Amino acid sequence: MLLQGDTLYTMYCRAQHALAGLDPATHEDEYDTLADLVEHLGECLGVYERTLARCGYSLPYYTGA
Repeated sequence: MLLQGDTLYTMYCRAQHALAGLDPATHEDEYDTLADLVEHLGECLGVYERTLARCGYSLPYYTGA
């Protein structure tokens, strides 16, 4: 599967936002599943960003940092 970097970043941000709005006390299974997704997307995004940096390319999105 091919996924554009800005799309990956958007998916990661939306998953983080959804996780922040989920109460782990009342939705433990869903919270854990979403937390795993956020972690995996974050790892993929990290690889993508490091690869771009190593090759001298800028990010195709603004991270606010």
